Amino acid sequence: MIGHFLIGLGASLNHLLPAVYPEDKDHYFQEVRNQVPVPPGVTLTRLEVYHAAFSFIRIASASALAEVERQAAEYKLFRSLTLLFLIDALLSAATGSWSGRRLAADAILTLGCCARFLYLLFWTQRLAFEFFALLTRQTPPFARGSEAKGGLTTDVHTTPIP
Repeated sequence: MIGHFLIGLGASLNHLLPAVYPEDKDHYFQEVRNQVPVPPGVTLTRLEVYHAAFSFIRIASASALAEVERQAAEYKLFRSLTLLFLIDALLSAATGSWSGRRLAADAILTLGCCARFLYLLFWTQRLAFEFFALLTRQTPPFARGSEAKGGLTTDVHTTPIP
C-alpha cells in the first residue's frame, strides 16, 4: 500500500526532468517527436511522446521492450529512494528525533538519488526514442517484393530447392 502512495507522489517528480534536461536540447526526442503517433489534441511533450514510443516498442520488439523496462525499473527505484530519504528527513525533523548528521545524510542521499533518478529517466526516454527510430526504419531481412516497401504480402515461393 505504501508503494502505491510512493508511486503517486513520485510520478510528480518526473516533471523535474525538463528543468535539468531541456526538451529543445534533446536531439533524440526532437528526431522522433513528430513521427510517434499520438491521439489528436495531445500535446507533444517528451513525456507523452515517450509513452507513445514505449507502447510502440511493446508491440514491435520483445528484446527492445525488455531493455526499456529494465531501465524504467532502475529510474523508478531511484525515484522511490529520493522520496524515502526526503520523507525520513521530514519525519525525523517533525518528531524531533533528528541530528545534524542524520539530516546531512538524508540531504546528501536525497540529492544523490534525485540526480541519479533524473539521469536514468532521461536515459530511459532516450533509449525508447532511439529504439522507436530504429524499429520504424528497419527493413526485415526476409522482406521481398512489397514487404520491402512497407506493404504486406502472402506471396510464398513454391519452387523446390534443388
